[in-house]
Amino acid sequence: DICGFVATTTIILNEHLKTHSQENFKAFSCNFCNFAAVNLSQLKAHMKTAHEDLGHPCLKCRNHFSTPEELKAHVECEHADKRLRCPQCSYTVGKATRLRRHIE
Repeated sequence: DICGFVATTTIILNEHLKTHSQENFKAFSCNFCNFAAVNLSQLKAHMKTAHEDLGHPCLKCRNHFSTPEELKAHVECEHADKRLRCPQCSYTVGKATRLRRHIE
């Protein structure tokens, strides 16, 4: 009994116990506070309860958006695998218009 958590199944209990391991690597960090999670679902739950009033936060950067559509457009543009690279330097961007502006 480390924290008083009561699980309904062994699987849930084992998943919860991982949060108490000193060897546990918390790879999912909150962009708005010092919270770190062991998995994405734990981070999403934290975001919903702690930062819901901030709109729709991007889980990959510190930006937040007023609508889910704006967040989706941001993620597709800024965090997509298909980035455009400047032929003259290492600059990368998600939109062709931004790359043209950079080159000019």
